[in-house]
Amino acid sequence: MQILHKFSLLVIFFLLIASIGGNIPAQQQGEDLRASLFNEIDQVKEKAESQMVQLLSPGYYKKGMEGYQTAEKYFRKGKKLEKIKARIQSALTYFRKAMEIAKTSEVTLATALNARSDAERANAPAYTPELWQKAEEKFKDAAHEIEDGDLKAAQKKGSQAEDLYRQAELAAIKASYLADTWDLLKQAEEQDVPDVAPKTYKKARELALEAEKELNENRYDTDRPRGLAQQANYEARHAIYLAKIIRQMKKKKTSMEDLILVSEEPLRRVAAALDMVAEFDEGLGPVGDMVVEKIKALRDSLTSLRQKLQESQETVASLNARVEELKAQLGNIAEQKSKLAQHIEAEAKIRQQFAQVEKLFTRKEARILREGDNIIIRLVGLNF
Repeated sequence: MQILHKFSLLVIFFLLIASIGGNIPAQQQGEDLRASLFNEIDQVKEKAESQMVQLLSPGYYKKGMEGYQTAEKYFRKGKKLEKIKARIQSALTYFRKAMEIAKTSEVTLATALNARSDAERANAPAYTPELWQKAEEKFKDAAHEIEDGDLKAAQKKGSQAEDLYRQAELAAIKASYLADTWDLLKQAEEQDVPDVAPKTYKKARELALEAEKELNENRYDTDRPRGLAQQANYEARHAIYLAKIIRQMKKKKTSMEDLILVSEEPLRRVAAALDMVAEFDEGLGPVGDMVVEKIKALRDSLTSLRQKLQESQETVASLNARVEELKAQLGNIAEQKSKLAQHIEAEAKIRQQFAQVEKLFTRKEARILREGDNIIIRLVGLNF
């Protein structure tokens, strides 16, 4: 019984192994089959989408996607290969047709495409989504006209799409520069700021309108509108702040003396930071002038120090260059000194050798001569 039980366990074990091992090849086989069937259509679809056919030929692209998705659905459900291949072939035909139409659309709708790119760079989809969507729909209509072969209608609708894209672009630029300012001005109106701080509110509104006018006249020269928008934003916040302070003063019934004393305090702190004593017996003007003069003097001193620092840096650079030059010269002198020492040593050796050779002969036996580093021996009475 134990042997039979062990045999049964072994059979179950091998059956499990076989079932697991059988699934892996089947799964791999399915992946290989999918790659074989969809390889071409996947490549064509990717190429078509890289050419923006979903925008330039939306009708044919949609039909191609329908065929592609149906083929994938049939494959997952294990339908016959003939049905899957037929859907793939249909999708291939539509994708290729979409790429042909896209080339025509690029030429026919070139100006609309440029306007679309400009609007997209201005972030129109985020700032003006409704206007952007209208432009997209009109462009799509123009692309459908090209698919139907009516280039005249396509050009007309393309022109309409271009106008909508330009409107969306301008609206987006205005929003990016002025949206916060208009929100602040609206907030100011809700808080009755125009009644409490009318001059500052009016200034903020006029700056915002001027910035908007500049953008309308030249949306691409944004330096001046940007500056105006920043000023308008500041003045709007300033107006809200002033209105708040004025209301608080009225509520607390602040006297004119209190108001003047409060206005003197910031200038007093500035003067103290500059080691000056602020006296307001003649008003704010003289103290302000004194502070301005002190700041000018400090600024002039700072400019002078910066100039001296620059001159010192230039002097240091010049001295460093001279040091490097002297180091190079010192290196040459050391090399020359070494060569001279070697020459003197060689000369001494030659002289020593000359003296030794000279001692070997008498004047009657030989004449010892020297030519440069060579020693010449001339024997007397011998001819060769």
